[in-house]
Amino acid sequence: MKQMTLLYLIIVLAFTGGCGLSSGSETGKRNQESIPDTEAFKDEFTRGFMKSNKETEEGFYTFESRTEAYSMLFPVHAVISEIEYEVNGDSFEAFSIGEDKEEENYSYYIKVIFEDKKTTNNITAKLNVLSDMAGYTGEYRKEAGKEFDVYYASKEEMNYGKNVVSHLAYIKDKKTNKAISFNFNGGCTDEEKPCGLDSKNRNESFEKIVKSLIFK
Repeated sequence: MKQMTLLYLIIVLAFTGGCGLSSGSETGKRNQESIPDTEAFKDEFTRGFMKSNKETEEGFYTFESRTEAYSMLFPVHAVISEIEYEVNGDSFEAFSIGEDKEEENYSYYIKVIFEDKKTTNNITAKLNVLSDMAGYTGEYRKEAGKEFDVYYASKEEMNYGKNVVSHLAYIKDKKTNKAISFNFNGGCTDEEKPCGLDSKNRNESFEKIVKSLIFK
């Protein structure tokens, strides 16, 4: 439960500090009028991962990994924490995504880890690591796809009077050693108000990102 206590601190500290438009030399590099009024593009670090300033589909841009090994949909008002970003050549990348959905009364945080190593084929071990990170003790459901297999799990609990939802996913490419894990944690901001985290959309949105993955 300690990690959930830290969740909200991480969201506030890691994702609210860099959302303003950059100035100075950046102004000379880019026409500020062409930058969409979205958190993903207002944050200089985050927009460096976006394929285009045009939405791929409503509410989502396309994220392109610095490993050049994969791409996926990315929420237009989410940002990537620069201080938590790690990359090692084309075989490893880890980062965190956060968004505060004020109108829907919740915030969420997603830890993403990409690996291109032989160890990704040990599905049981990788699911155990993901479960340990999330404090999850249940089973996973497998969805076999044409290009990759997805292992899903989720849980919902109350933490310090707030509703907390976790979604987990491990995606393994069938033709290569490439794999990605997602650890989603979200909490309602004000329990006395309607919370969008309880709606069906929160899970559909998560699965949309997962299933949009393209391994290259």
